[in-house]
Amino acid sequence: EHLTVTGERVRDIGGLIAGKRNGTGKDVSVENCVLHAANVNAPSDSIDCRTGGIIGYHDGQLTISSVKLEENSKINGQQYTGGFVGESNAVVSIDGCSEKNVSVKSDTKNWVGGFIGHLGKNATFTNCQQENVTVLGRYVGGLVGAADGNMQASNIEFQNVIVATKKGKKDQRNTGLLTGSTCINSSIKNSVKGY
Repeated sequence: EHLTVTGERVRDIGGLIAGKRNGTGKDVSVENCVLHAANVNAPSDSIDCRTGGIIGYHDGQLTISSVKLEENSKINGQQYTGGFVGESNAVVSIDGCSEKNVSVKSDTKNWVGGFIGHLGKNATFTNCQQENVTVLGRYVGGLVGAADGNMQASNIEFQNVIVATKKGKKDQRNTGLLTGSTCINSSIKNSVKGY
């Protein structure tokens, strides 16, 4: 309850785990957690900082289940900012999770998502809810800011979710309730499925 994490000149920052890097082959699982009034803040202007309410960056399989982010939680990052994960560079599964009364934003950078900022591989979302959630930045999505991998979403509920880009010509970019952008890396063919 009332978790605050702030980092200047950091590469990865997260509410629970900063990052898991360098292909160690270790999978990460986060289950049955409730984060009340979490405040994760990466104030430095950086294109290399990954910011997430749970984990900033990961490159091994990630499973998140039955996790709640709520009570006026604020995730304020730079490039790669997500309510749960800043950047995912491996397969991720998010099941039975929710966000309520949450703000996820980047004042000047790209790839901001309600759950994941940037998805480099594949993701599955099942039985998740968002209520009173605001996601602001450039290339902004309710679930994923930008997807370079496939994503599948089933039984997702959105209530009073605002997903918006900044005002101003150079700051206007893509926005969408599921994802703000697909296929940043033009050599990848991906798909977004929801049912």
